[in-house]
Amino acid sequence: MNPAATPADTSFTASDFHALGRKYDIRYCFPEAGHSASRPVLRGRVREQSLASGFQLTLSDVQVLSPYESRSAGASDLFICSVLEGQLDFCVGHQSYALQPGMALSLCLKQAQPVTVYHRAEQHLRTLTLACPQRLPENAPLSQLLEQLTASDMPQLWRLSPALHQQLNEQPSRSSMDTADRLVLEGLALQLLGQHGQQQAQQPLTVNKKLSPAESSRLHALHAQIIAAPEAPYELATLAQQTAMSGSSLRSKFRDLFGEPLFDFIRRQRLTKAHALLASGHAIEHTAYICGYRHASNFTTAFKRQFGYSPGRLLRQT
Repeated sequence: MNPAATPADTSFTASDFHALGRKYDIRYCFPEAGHSASRPVLRGRVREQSLASGFQLTLSDVQVLSPYESRSAGASDLFICSVLEGQLDFCVGHQSYALQPGMALSLCLKQAQPVTVYHRAEQHLRTLTLACPQRLPENAPLSQLLEQLTASDMPQLWRLSPALHQQLNEQPSRSSMDTADRLVLEGLALQLLGQHGQQQAQQPLTVNKKLSPAESSRLHALHAQIIAAPEAPYELATLAQQTAMSGSSLRSKFRDLFGEPLFDFIRRQRLTKAHALLASGHAIEHTAYICGYRHASNFTTAFKRQFGYSPGRLLRQT
């Protein structure tokens, strides 16, 4: 989801992004009103490296100057994005994922199911992405591992190990690399793939010693219910009764299991659905109603706080 490699600090404009999008099958949107094609969107360094394994690794160290969105139009058997600093908000269908420092998201990019990434303005963003641009040959060293890693099409959100997170943070953002630098990047890519495989096998969302299997099952059912119908009028007392917990216990255990407060998750899922509806041409008032907001003004305030721009600006860009 990042621009091509640059030799030094560089400013990227909307025109630059659109040119790169045509090359890499990515669509970009700049929802700020009156955004000029020549106005800088971000500034910094992006280093891209083709690995001997067949994967493409990208290190980004940039300052986001204006909010923008990227939407995948191509396909990849495996795409892993890890955030070292800043935050990225992914949307896959109607499900959203907030990537904060030390977190990674693994998914399969499909043309039939585009992935949208929201880049918030006024933040220093450092990321490492690893992508398999096309299916590896059967005799490639990692082809068998890739087949195992992509056995499930479900996106997977997970945490980097502290050791790997530190190693990734220590990677310089300079553009020139010697043989030793490239070997280090190969090693980091293998570690990232290995940890993804371990997390996949362990099913990390269910690993929580504070929860009984029954509690975990009920919380996962609630999580899936909210994703399926975020607009429903959820109340703490009703949800606590549904999960056989007290209100305070539900709040605490939901946050421990999924890494996000319950009602923050509900709000984010509603706004993600609202964004998709607006992008497809729905009116603001109708979208607010569909997504569970009684007043369009409250919806507009929440939407702008989440994405950094108003629903009206998104409509004008659509």
